[in-house]
Amino acid sequence: MTEPTKIEKNPDTKINENIAEMLNCAEGVKQTISDHSSIMENNSEPEIISKTKFHSFYKGENLNEEENAGENNEQIAIEERQKEILNFIKQQKKKIPYAILAIVLWIAYQIRVSNIPLMRDITTQKLIPIDPDSFVFLRYAKYLLGHGTLQYWDTMRYVPYGFNPQENLLGTSYVSVIIFKIISFFNPAFTIDSAHVYYPPIVFVFGMIFFYLLVKRLFDFRISLLATTTLAFIPIFLFRTMAGVSDKESAGFLFYFLILYLFVRSWQETNTFKSIMWGLFSGLSTALMAYTWGGVKFIYLTIGGFILVEIFLNKFKEKDFYSYSAWFSMMIGFSIIHPNLLGFKILLTSFTSGIIVIAFGVGLVYHFLINKNLFNLKKTIEKKTIPGLACLIITVFFGVIILSGLYGPAIIPQKAENIYTDLINPYGKDRWQLTVAENHQPFLTDWVGQMGWFYILLFFIGSGVLFYELLNPIKTSLKELKLNYINQFTLTILYGLFIYFFVFSRYSQNSTYFNGVSTISKFAYIGSIIIFSLILFGIYLYSYYIDKRVYENIKLIDKKYILLIIWFIIALVGARGAIRLLMVLAPITAIIASYFIFKMVDYSLALKDKRYKYAALGLIILLVGSPYALGSTLSEGYLVNFYKQISGSAQYSGPGYDRQWQIAGQWVRENTPTDSVFAHWWDYGYFVQTGFERATITDGGNAHGYWNYQIGRHVLTAQNEIEALEVLYAHNATYLLIISDEIGKYTAYSSIGSDKNYDRYSWITSFRLDPQRTQETRDQTILFYGGSYVLDDDFVYEGQIYPRQGAGIGGIFLPFETRETFNENNETITVPNYKQPTAALFFNNQRKDVPIECLYVNGVKTTWDTPGLKGCFRIEPIIENNQMNPIGAGLYVSEEGVHALWTQLFLFNKGTPNFELVYDDSNQMPLALYQGRQIGPLKIWKINYPKDFKVSEEKLKLYQGFTHENPDSLII
Repeated sequence: MTEPTKIEKNPDTKINENIAEMLNCAEGVKQTISDHSSIMENNSEPEIISKTKFHSFYKGENLNEEENAGENNEQIAIEERQKEILNFIKQQKKKIPYAILAIVLWIAYQIRVSNIPLMRDITTQKLIPIDPDSFVFLRYAKYLLGHGTLQYWDTMRYVPYGFNPQENLLGTSYVSVIIFKIISFFNPAFTIDSAHVYYPPIVFVFGMIFFYLLVKRLFDFRISLLATTTLAFIPIFLFRTMAGVSDKESAGFLFYFLILYLFVRSWQETNTFKSIMWGLFSGLSTALMAYTWGGVKFIYLTIGGFILVEIFLNKFKEKDFYSYSAWFSMMIGFSIIHPNLLGFKILLTSFTSGIIVIAFGVGLVYHFLINKNLFNLKKTIEKKTIPGLACLIITVFFGVIILSGLYGPAIIPQKAENIYTDLINPYGKDRWQLTVAENHQPFLTDWVGQMGWFYILLFFIGSGVLFYELLNPIKTSLKELKLNYINQFTLTILYGLFIYFFVFSRYSQNSTYFNGVSTISKFAYIGSIIIFSLILFGIYLYSYYIDKRVYENIKLIDKKYILLIIWFIIALVGARGAIRLLMVLAPITAIIASYFIFKMVDYSLALKDKRYKYAALGLIILLVGSPYALGSTLSEGYLVNFYKQISGSAQYSGPGYDRQWQIAGQWVRENTPTDSVFAHWWDYGYFVQTGFERATITDGGNAHGYWNYQIGRHVLTAQNEIEALEVLYAHNATYLLIISDEIGKYTAYSSIGSDKNYDRYSWITSFRLDPQRTQETRDQTILFYGGSYVLDDDFVYEGQIYPRQGAGIGGIFLPFETRETFNENNETITVPNYKQPTAALFFNNQRKDVPIECLYVNGVKTTWDTPGLKGCFRIEPIIENNQMNPIGAGLYVSEEGVHALWTQLFLFNKGTPNFELVYDDSNQMPLALYQGRQIGPLKIWKINYPKDFKVSEEKLKLYQGFTHENPDSLII
């Protein structure tokens, strides 16, 4: 059965239809006015009358002829103005959508640059980025601008070896330089720092233009405008496109939309040569995206999956093969030039890039065996099985042989296991990955916090409508199949159940069943897609072997629906996998939600009863753009709600390299040698390299993950100074930096620095003074600090075992006596004399008051011999409502923490000749609980190695190497 010729509708046809409908409506209004005028003329009265004349007419009074003529002239003038307006609209009909688009993008751009005043370094007066990763791209952009190329070797990273910058995705730095050169041509005062800060919102605008063109090509200008507006304002898409967030994603999304736009143009093109050219441009854009952002994997999966489905459904024509081959060859050829991005082994063994390779292989086999009927095998294959399935089997068979020959037969089960692991824990396979906040797997409740229930339901239901529309060409033949309950509606319900279980399988951390880790949750996640796929596959097989009507009509399914469904499912997998990938879900949901809204609009316009028609249209408009809350549970229209959220948050988004870091950076630049090497936790590497202009051992690139273990175990949680000095010496470190953020991050680096039994795993929590529970006695006052601390180690007291993470502290009592003393002016002052604190220890709902052996207050550390908890309670101020209580809060540091080098130096201010404190901004930023948030100083120690200090060759090799000394410590 030959496929009927499909007539492609001109993209402007829908616009013309809508304008024509508008003009017809206007003409109808004019006709109504004219008819009404005729009626009124029969009663000797013009249509438009003043209040006085109306009363005269009502009383039966006559109007003079001059006044009547004047009113007629006014009516003619109004009609003429109406004609002029309608003619203007008719003449400018193609420009109006673009004018609206320009307004939307201008507003979105202004929101994204509203934080610019916060992003100026007070010591240099230069603009600086917001997030840490942006700093390394700024440093490379400056080098690229000054030298015309990137340095071969970066000696400021990973001392003592350095780093090859080409191993990074450096497209961001090139984009910043290009923007600088363009703008500085017109404005010589424009700097590379400014270009780097402004780059995200600038490329955002261009990316949104391609997004608009993409959606318009798939649907029409109405859906395209609403989808673009939604994406411009949706909160989950804001941060990575704001000024100063000069990371990979902004440019990555520009290429993302450009690739899909060109790819869609390629398949929609009727001319084969033009189709190939669009495919080549799309492939080139894919290669550039691969050089810019790792999110190119979503392109691989989307386009590769789309091609495989097209082949399997027997929709892969000769022109499609040329189009995909052009895309594939350009992308592969350009990417392989950069082997660190897409080497031969990565190309073949990676699941994401492997999809496009398999798609090309299957397409190649299909093209020659089916389209070209090579060896006259087409009829033979069609008699035996589905042609697409046969080509897939042939390709996979030879692929397995090739992979097994190159990398051994174990590569196949290993890759199958990796695919399962990637689906369950895509960004959390070891301790390091689990400690990175942006890699945390979100729950559906996190989605709700970002988008709201209404919008989520909108695109969920919209995807169901999209799937229903996909089935339209086969709905009649589905009914004729001899399969009970298999029809367009039931298959859509099945799709809805698949999406429900797929997403809700990770609903909430507190959910009994759908918590993402239970067996039921995993089955709902993986099982839903397997069951759904098997049912569709079974129906497809049945239609091929038993009744070919469905099989033949499948060719009529619109490609755009297949592309969008595949895009949606892949984006769901990504958004479920890591919280930072929620932004990948934003574009496709904007399209689906907008599609659904205009489906409802079209349905409403088709209603015959005007009351229902206008009521439905009014409700839709309110749900989308109402400026007022629509009830106790539903806020404003979702677009208005999104706008308020992003406009409110954007203007207060300042740099992580804040005033505290800026002042410290100036001190470092002016007071330390330029060849200094800083040791610190990896988060701050790019700040130090770019802001301080000093080399570091570790940074956010984490190229040598084992070195993070070294800093975590042998430096920050080192049990003695010699242990730390050996590692620091091996990396030529001359300064050690610790900031108060380490209090919150202690859990992360103590986990990474522990052995398989978590021997150094610990945390620090804060307690707040509760004046209501303070006790006064005749001899003393007992302060009560409320809070909670779960024990990090087993504790035995009076024969009772209090297990790690099973027992905890529910509060701390701090008694003190007051005593009088004299100051230098012989004035009497009252000084508190603090006694040994006591912890209220809870286990199995039983309380036991246990002494704490250490107290640190007012710079003095006091210990007691009375046995108890061997941790230390450190008093700190609390600042709220511009008032400070110097003893208003406290930090409980366990025995594990007390022994750690970082707490001894930073929290307990230990003086030591090996670590000489040379910078401390405690006077400007004291350690305190400020408005519920922990703040504190940034401190820098100069490392003074003891005379004749040496490290054995064995330890030098160990600490400078890349082989993990304790690989079991990576186990979760």
